[in-house]
Amino acid sequence: MANIKNILSKFFPSKKYDLRYSSKEFTQELLEEYNLSRPKGPQNKLCFAPFKSIYFGHYGKAHVCCYNRDYVIGTYPKQSIKEIWQSKEANNLRTWISNNNLDYGCQLCKNHILAKNFAANKAKQYDELKLNSNGYPSVIEFELSNTCNLECTMCSGTFSSKIRQNREGLAPLPQVYDSEFVEQLTEFIPHLEEVKFYGGEPFLIELYFEIWEKIIALKPSIRISVQTNATILNTRVKKILEQSNFHINISIDSLIPEKYEKIRVHAKYNQVIENIHWFRNYCKERNTFFGISACLMQENWDEAADFVEFCKGLDSQLYFHFLTWPEQKALASLPNMEIEKIYQKLSAQVFEDGTIIHQKNIRHFKDTIKQIQFTAKGEQSQKLSFNDIESIKKALIAHIEKSIEYGDKDKKRKKDELIQKLDALVDLFGAQKVEDGISHLNFNEPLELNQFIEFFENKSIQELINLSTDKNTKEQ
Repeated sequence: MANIKNILSKFFPSKKYDLRYSSKEFTQELLEEYNLSRPKGPQNKLCFAPFKSIYFGHYGKAHVCCYNRDYVIGTYPKQSIKEIWQSKEANNLRTWISNNNLDYGCQLCKNHILAKNFAANKAKQYDELKLNSNGYPSVIEFELSNTCNLECTMCSGTFSSKIRQNREGLAPLPQVYDSEFVEQLTEFIPHLEEVKFYGGEPFLIELYFEIWEKIIALKPSIRISVQTNATILNTRVKKILEQSNFHINISIDSLIPEKYEKIRVHAKYNQVIENIHWFRNYCKERNTFFGISACLMQENWDEAADFVEFCKGLDSQLYFHFLTWPEQKALASLPNMEIEKIYQKLSAQVFEDGTIIHQKNIRHFKDTIKQIQFTAKGEQSQKLSFNDIESIKKALIAHIEKSIEYGDKDKKRKKDELIQKLDALVDLFGAQKVEDGISHLNFNEPLELNQFIEFFENKSIQELINLSTDKNTKEQ
């Protein structure tokens, strides 16, 4: 009997991909297999995010999706929303994607394709959205604030105000988005199909309520998707939900109360489960999307199958985020032999048949296992290894060149200040101690390196010396 690939190939004949400018790891066969896995069949681009989406993140920096936080296409309020969408940087990324090149900040999706974990590939989400002929985006994603009530162990101050204040001891993130930003959205809202809201915790972010009210007034049919930790469900939240059709995705990383509360610090498991069922009923009544997301990491990989069964009971979709940072929690940091054992144990899991959604979750589970096997084989992008301070400096400078927006007059100053601080620590403690202190970092991971640079930028040389002195004293 012909398999699904053979069936699809009759309707979507193989095409030759131009690989002259593509990511070097891609082959014709791999791209063809990925394309056949897409929800609407093979497409003429690996990803439509640069053509359909704009994502606003912290510090006013804009990207094309939440997975690519490394490549900046513009900055608010230095540029208007329209100027950012039409920027040279945005057009450059569109050109690279059109040439099958995912080397400009798209490493997560590139690794998913290489591992054949197609179900987890975020690029496929943009296939479902229309491509506006008038040139406007059809989706805007918002991550405007890190306001959050939790201190999750795998998270950082970039995404949690509580962690930034209590664990990292850093000043609050600057609030660059304002009512003028909301007003500029007026031009874009009529052309949108979907808006997505991330945090922090979205239901604690004041500006989001302002945006929701404007959307409801201008185009209430827009799909409003919210990624929430399900801890906030008060009268105000229920009132805004009643005015439109919200689509809810909930983050929960364990189904064991004690473990859940240890991972998601300050959350109460029983209350969250109660809220999950409320949100599920809300979405069911309105026929909107309801999903569950879990960060797959060392603490909870053994619950992966339990999540599939949990979502079966809710008749909800499941998504596993394959955690890569922080390194000490990631499966990839385990010895290969241990990773292989995890793969063998999970691959032996057997599920009973169920609804279409359940079958989809089982496929996603199996694709996630492929990612684990891919990790065990060591085929994933290797970390940079640092043998000396100069190589660390080069990595910092290269990343700053990529991450600081083009044309920034302060770029050279920022580079010089970082290197001066690094040199000051080397002079005081010696190169070996500094190397030992930071050479474990994965500078191929944009989020981790961004946090390292941000930490350096927010601390004076004297503060860094004090921190280093304290650390050395404790170690002694």
